[in-house]
Amino acid sequence: MPMLDLLADTHPAIDADLPDTGVGLEWERLLSSAFIRSPSYGTRASSVLLLNAGSGLLRERSFDARARITAEVSETWPLARAG
Repeated sequence: MPMLDLLADTHPAIDADLPDTGVGLEWERLLSSAFIRSPSYGTRASSVLLLNAGSGLLRERSFDARARITAEVSETWPLARAG
């Protein structure tokens, strides 16, 4: 799913675009990517929710501490129409 691929982006922001939240430059760099990978902290799940006029779709990937996919869940359901 292309949207889950977007959430897997590990490229950090350039230093000029980083905020100064008080955690230090190294952590600001680490936390700036969509997918965070480090030995002690990181992304453990990525989720996409899509809704259209008649149905919903939820897809979620789970990751271990080494950023390996451990599970992928996909659920669909009909949406009730108003009126």
